[in-house]
Amino acid sequence: MTPVFLNKPYNLFAIVALLFTVISFIPSNDSIDINLHDTYFVISTGALLRLLGCVCLLFWMVYLIFRKLVLSLILTWLHLLLTIIPLAYFVILSVYHLALQGAPKRYYSVGQFENSRSSFIGDASCFVIIVLFLLGQVFFIVNLILGMVKQFKLVKP
Repeated sequence: MTPVFLNKPYNLFAIVALLFTVISFIPSNDSIDINLHDTYFVISTGALLRLLGCVCLLFWMVYLIFRKLVLSLILTWLHLLLTIIPLAYFVILSVYHLALQGAPKRYYSVGQFENSRSSFIGDASCFVIIVLFLLGQVFFIVNLILGMVKQFKLVKP
């Protein structure tokens, strides 16, 4: 008897969604600040983790609904790994950030930013993680569209 995750890897999305939701209820006063031009958006870490749990749950439901139309198990695994690994990286970073909870937040002006080169390493890793996440979503769309095309070709007489 083969494990259920080998034939239906999308069930891992439900487990990850449950994990993110449980982690989101761990009490913390920390937040994530997003600077967009001259506006700061402040989002609590718990709310963001619940949102990531909903995204994983959405992927799981789409795979459940369209499981007959999925083209390849390999594309499903690629989508799963390239979605969960970047999200897990984000959760690990947020937990690491929670460990620094007592440390003061620093905001730099443009002139001070030129002197701070250490943040480019973090920016590069975040960029790579975002690109991997987006590549995983491309695999998801390609998997569904090519599966639908293949299914409709089989149905046509």
